[in-house]
Amino acid sequence: MDPDYILLHADSKAAYDQFTQWGTQQSVWSNLKAVKNGHIIYLNMSVWSGSPRAIELAAKNIVAGVVGN
Repeated sequence: MDPDYILLHADSKAAYDQFTQWGTQQSVWSNLKAVKNGHIIYLNMSVWSGSPRAIELAAKNIVAGVVGN
């Protein structure tokens, strides 16, 4: 698989940053089309609660990530 976008959810922005930093050292991660094009969209774990507000926030984050890239 070589996705155009990756939705990466983590407990915090710091955990997301730590993972993506680690990923830069991994050839498989570094060679993904989404990574090369900067199409990694951070989603906080709280957006997966299933509540209407969380779903709205997740949708806004995904749209902003896609439109911003």
